[in-house]
Amino acid sequence: PTLIDVYPSPISVEPVNVTEALAVANQLPAVQVRISAPADRWERLTPANFKAVVDLNGFGARSQEVPVRVEVDGVRGVRVIDVQPRTIVVNLEDLATRQVSVAARALGSPPLGYQIGAVTPQTTSARVSGPESLVALIDQAVADVNVTGLTVNVQQNVVLKAVGTGGAEIRGVRLEPTNVPVNVEVIQTTIVRTVPLAVDVAGEPDP
Repeated sequence: PTLIDVYPSPISVEPVNVTEALAVANQLPAVQVRISAPADRWERLTPANFKAVVDLNGFGARSQEVPVRVEVDGVRGVRVIDVQPRTIVVNLEDLATRQVSVAARALGSPPLGYQIGAVTPQTTSARVSGPESLVALIDQAVADVNVTGLTVNVQQNVVLKAVGTGGAEIRGVRLEPTNVPVNVEVIQTTIVRTVPLAVDVAGEPDP
């Protein structure tokens, strides 16, 4: 039998055909899709089988309502009946690009008897690009390094993230490079050894 119902998982929406001089400044909401499909096809469907897009070809730098188009790929016999919401607000802004400094932060703690010395990124700057209102908020690119359990010097390849002046991550922009090598210095402060404890017992217990 053919079943008609709303697919239980929301589907993420992607922008396509964005002019090179523009960028999407807002987070696009997910949509719910009502479909028609044979019962056995429902069991095979995953969110990856759905592609929801907003075609921004010809749109200028402003906030506007854009229709959402949903296609099904990889499973035959599935028909999209309705999409909610049918249109979403897309805020297009001029594309901005600038250089920001790169910093490394140590997260976690080394074992007892060790401390973290210098945490140094090998790259000192990164290029951030995206909507001009978001790029203006970026203070630096940060590489967070997990140092939990480290007892020797290491080099880790760490993903960069864009942060504002308060240290909070700002999404919706692109960083180049996306990863940087970070050198972590580990200093041994004390030597901890486990030694056997011998106890001499004298006398006899009371009766």
